[in-house]
Amino acid sequence: MHWIDPQSLPSIENRVASFIFNADGSADGFFFANGQQVHFPPHLSRQLLKRVKAGDTVRVRGVKPRGADVLVAFTLTTRGGHTIEDHGPEAEPHRPASKPKSKPVEISGTVARTLYAPKGETCGAVLDDGTLLRVHPKGNEALAAYLQVGKSVTAWGLQMAVRGQHVVDVSHLAYNQ
Repeated sequence: MHWIDPQSLPSIENRVASFIFNADGSADGFFFANGQQVHFPPHLSRQLLKRVKAGDTVRVRGVKPRGADVLVAFTLTTRGGHTIEDHGPEAEPHRPASKPKSKPVEISGTVARTLYAPKGETCGAVLDDGTLLRVHPKGNEALAAYLQVGKSVTAWGLQMAVRGQHVVDVSHLAYNQ
């Protein structure tokens, strides 16, 4: 259980524009209609995807790490009043969705958004065509420079389709000339 009382945190209410999926096929965030990235732990993925759809309005209580444009959710409350609270992975062990089939790809595009992990580390990007590039935030600090908005990149990795979105588990990145 988290030591932080979520009721003491500021709340933000907005409409969910789209979900963010990781390389395991689980949701670990979404974008609000105003563009704000909201991160939640993947152990809440199943519960959240059952209760919230793109277009729904939710209220989030969370914290913002320094230097990253992301809100880390501790509680999410649906318009109907159902609250999903993060009690830590011990309370709700993460059972990844059955991993979607993947295929090796080489994909190029321009970074439209940088994705952040809960402590503000870069963990991926959204390309201009909507493809999600995902990298592990630990040990890949050097890749953060490649995943900045406006950079033209080529990525190699395994691509899967998750709820209509293309997600690439990136193994290599390069700038485009």
